[in-house]
Amino acid sequence: MNQAVPTLSASTAARGVTVKPCSWRTEALNKIVELAALPENWDGYGSRRIQSAAQHQTTNLIEKLSQTALPAPQIFPVPGGGLQLEWQTEQSGAELEILPDGSMQYLIEDASHEMREGTASELEVTRLVRWLEAQETSIATF
Repeated sequence: MNQAVPTLSASTAARGVTVKPCSWRTEALNKIVELAALPENWDGYGSRRIQSAAQHQTTNLIEKLSQTALPAPQIFPVPGGGLQLEWQTEQSGAELEILPDGSMQYLIEDASHEMREGTASELEVTRLVRWLEAQETSIATF
């Protein structure tokens, strides 16, 4: 079951954040296509190919995230057929895992190495974007 991908650009614009034209969108979309072409057992441990629901959800996320002030995410395949987006700053980090069925989970870590994780609904993805854009250093602000 696919979850709705939030409209992030509206929240970004409403907060007065100036968004430059995205320089990383095309590269990120190409990376998704590249990873989707990985064969079965791509990691040597029996992992499944990237599933179409995960590919579709990740593509939709990149389209939306590229309209925000976020830097380019690193994109990785996940054993089992999913994809993962990662952002790392000097003070914090965030991971958004898109599961094979298109559902999402997040993990954030702040400057004191406190972590929070959960299911990434539309609200959590929007909160994650705001937290990353503000370059927060504490989970307490998430």
